[in-house]
Amino acid sequence: MKRTPRQAPAERGVPRRGLAWQPWSVVAVYVVAASVWVLVSDRIVRVSVGNAGTAEAFASAKGLVFVAITAGLLYLLLRHLGREALMRRVLPTTVFESAGFGIAISDAHSRRLIAVNQAFAQARGRRRGDFAGWPVARLFPEDREADLRRLIDSLDEGEHGVMESENLRADGSHFPVRIDATVVRDAAGAARYCIAFVFDLSESRKTEQALADSERRYRDLFDHSPIGKLVCDGERIVMANERASDMFRAGAPAQLVGRSLLELVPESRRGVVLGRLERFRDTGEPVPLQQDRALRLDGQEIDVEFMASPLLEGGRRLMHVILQDVSERSALEREIIEISTAEQARIGREIHDGICQQLLATDLMVLGLERRMARDGADAQPLDSLRQIAAQIEQALGQARALANGSAPVHIDAASLQASLQAMAASAISTYGVPCELEFSGDAQGMDQVTATHLYRIAQEAVANAAKHAHASRIEIRLEAHGPAFSLRVEDDGVGLPEADPAWGHLGLSIMRYRARIIGASLGFLSRPGGGTQVRCERDGATP
Repeated sequence: MKRTPRQAPAERGVPRRGLAWQPWSVVAVYVVAASVWVLVSDRIVRVSVGNAGTAEAFASAKGLVFVAITAGLLYLLLRHLGREALMRRVLPTTVFESAGFGIAISDAHSRRLIAVNQAFAQARGRRRGDFAGWPVARLFPEDREADLRRLIDSLDEGEHGVMESENLRADGSHFPVRIDATVVRDAAGAARYCIAFVFDLSESRKTEQALADSERRYRDLFDHSPIGKLVCDGERIVMANERASDMFRAGAPAQLVGRSLLELVPESRRGVVLGRLERFRDTGEPVPLQQDRALRLDGQEIDVEFMASPLLEGGRRLMHVILQDVSERSALEREIIEISTAEQARIGREIHDGICQQLLATDLMVLGLERRMARDGADAQPLDSLRQIAAQIEQALGQARALANGSAPVHIDAASLQASLQAMAASAISTYGVPCELEFSGDAQGMDQVTATHLYRIAQEAVANAAKHAHASRIEIRLEAHGPAFSLRVEDDGVGLPEADPAWGHLGLSIMRYRARIIGASLGFLSRPGGGTQVRCERDGATP
């Protein structure tokens, strides 16, 4: 149903205005009443005092002039009172005066300002009184007058209009504004006033620009980073940089966007990665730096080192992944371990074939000398000395053999891991003079031979460091295995590690780290000076 002008005010909830607030109506009533009174009073005077034509005309003219003057004054007064009444009717005075944004009231026909609040004047560097009677167009720069025309057109078509434009300050500078304007109509439905709420957008535009600059800088750093970067929403990749594209042979970052992260993971590792994604989704905790296997789009597997952290965007928690191809480094680490193992084997052979044989020959010579002297009736004291020498030689021979066996290559599998660790712990007392205990729990049947061998070597190096460098009096080995997952801890009661990097076993520690990375495990050291050391090597439930 089409709305008539007379229905419009009631629908808008605008109260109907009485005759007292129509200035022209009041003035007309006043003029008629005053004119009637002057004419009647003059006739009364003429009848009373006689026929005085000139005096009567003069008195009538004087009265009419008086009426005109008082009517003009009354009009100005009513206009002022009408303006104040409009402000009180449309907006409470406290709202108009205390609003933190600009409010302007203009005449709907002349497009001139009637009243503005203090915030409106301050934003433009002027006083409130400066705007009285201003054309609304004067608020806008010349190149923005089209904005005002569009707003006026929208108000003519309806009763409300919103736009963003620019206004002028007193110094001639421009500033951005958002204008929310509404038309106020009288009882007859005719447009009388326009109320505009004007918001200064200068600070918000500065904030938006700062955010845009920050986002641009982040995007530049992201795109040109020498390290691969991915942003994931759950499993789905939503951003990728050039380095990640090169790493996975994608051709362009867009070839990675939209893919599942699991597509970049070998089949054997997808269960572990899916578990990490679920933990990140539930907790939002960062994923620490670790090494794993990845799958290029051409099907080639590579070694990667990665970490992940939460990234909040639009109320969503995304995952920011930083990763680097360490295939060459892993190959070098394997080569270092192979060289180290080969050197240990060479030393072991030399000890076994050289020192051990010499010690054995010396032991036999001493024992032979002791028997001959006993047959010749030598005194007991020299014989006892020879027996002590032979015992020392045999002890040295045992230690040399233990060193040779420890340096020799070992090939351990899941079935022999526990027995090999038990033998190593038992030999610690003879090799280093330190008691060592093994506590084994779980089942290592799911562990492959490579993992078992490297795990044995890590434990062996930790025991040697504890005995030789930490001066421990007790060593404990704890291994908890559940298929391919394990947790190895080697603890001692020695002097602990210094606050700086440990001076003991530099090469040994490096090789331990290499071995841990090769089997996809984490390696950590927990130590308090004077309170012992704990070496911890752990891996979750999938093979590397």
